[in-house]
Amino acid sequence: MMVEILLVRHGETVFNVQSRIQGMANSELTPAGVDMAQALGRGMRLAGVRVAAAYSSDLTRAFDTANYALAAAGNALTVHKRPGLREENYGKYEGEPTTALTQGVFHLPTLAAVMARYSLIDLANLTNAANRDQTPNEAETALQVAARFDTTMREIAETAAAADQARVLVVAHGASILLWLAAIGFDIGNLTAVGNASVTTLTYDQATFHVQDFNSLAWVHAGMTAK
Repeated sequence: MMVEILLVRHGETVFNVQSRIQGMANSELTPAGVDMAQALGRGMRLAGVRVAAAYSSDLTRAFDTANYALAAAGNALTVHKRPGLREENYGKYEGEPTTALTQGVFHLPTLAAVMARYSLIDLANLTNAANRDQTPNEAETALQVAARFDTTMREIAETAAAADQARVLVVAHGASILLWLAAIGFDIGNLTAVGNASVTTLTYDQATFHVQDFNSLAWVHAGMTAK
């Protein structure tokens, strides 16, 4: 059967506000991030959208976003944690100000300046290269991120199809979502992340993912209005 997947980025975090590299770092949601997650859930409820299963990465910000959204949607489900949905690992730059990476690796003042010259794939690969002085080098290449994310997404989709679950919620992270989308052939442009609490809607049918809607905040906006 065809499965619809609502792929969501977590709400705003403390490190988002502080312009720090969070990757695998376990930054908490801000009060605004909680509001975003709850607004998403309210927007889903207003649109009559219910999911049959829910998954998130095992990082707190994604797990909490999923739970806040489901509660606001009135959809009582257990959120299943999947490490394969984690954000990209930036190695020694984890938790550091964004400028530590942009200036230290790319010799450019801001992330915007970096992305004007490089792709998100380049950013991941060159960050991995800049971590070669670390033992072990835990920073991931774009391929490594996309591969473990793809494995997890396919496991989720196949599980849903086998259980006749027509729609599932998956909460993950900005860079890992984009790197995976690029790997399955979607044009991500020069984005470094999708919006906090945004929804990218995909279908999975005959072992193939298709993007139906990208980086939408429509339900968040609807839910904020209904607050």
